[in-house]
Amino acid sequence: MISEADWEADMLDWLSERGWQPGTGADIDDQRKSSADLILHEDLLAALRRLNSEVPDQRLAEAAADMAEPKSQDAIAENERFHSFLVHGFRGLTYVDTRGLEQTPTIKVLADNPERNIFRAVHQVSIRQGGYRRRFDVVLYINGLPLVIVELKKASSPHADVSKAHAQLATYLSEFPTAFRTIVATVISDGITARYGTPLHPAQPLQPMARR
Repeated sequence: MISEADWEADMLDWLSERGWQPGTGADIDDQRKSSADLILHEDLLAALRRLNSEVPDQRLAEAAADMAEPKSQDAIAENERFHSFLVHGFRGLTYVDTRGLEQTPTIKVLADNPERNIFRAVHQVSIRQGGYRRRFDVVLYINGLPLVIVELKKASSPHADVSKAHAQLATYLSEFPTAFRTIVATVISDGITARYGTPLHPAQPLQPMARR
């Protein structure tokens, strides 16, 4: 019988072979500012430094803090805001350089060259806010930003199919709206059927996943 833990292990092994750094929620806790925050702030700042070496370090720290701070509790608005950062870069930074000139750089968040990004696949990531406490099966990070949440179920369970998994993610969204502000996609699978999408939209079908 294949358990959810088996699926998690298989998925992390598969991702590790493709360059993702595997880990557990406990491994990344020191990078998170709170139990309600999924962002890995050290990874994010390290990536900004690497991709924007012409910008002073203090200004990059300011940009990272501004990007990471939610401006509202509106999940859709926050997600659109972060999508703009990922696609177009962060443009909310203005400073005067050592020559006395005003600079308004576009801060790159992701590199076109995959080798310049930091990829992490982390399983069993706990989140807690107010009276809610949950644990995500797998979270995929790029440059410290949680971009994908994966919910895995046992194929043998009649009460844990992919539709239940998608509903579960929608529940998480209602409980932790700002935690989903960086999420680009969600993936749900019982090892036989898989779907992708986001909690903000209906899930779309994927090809069946084969166990290695």
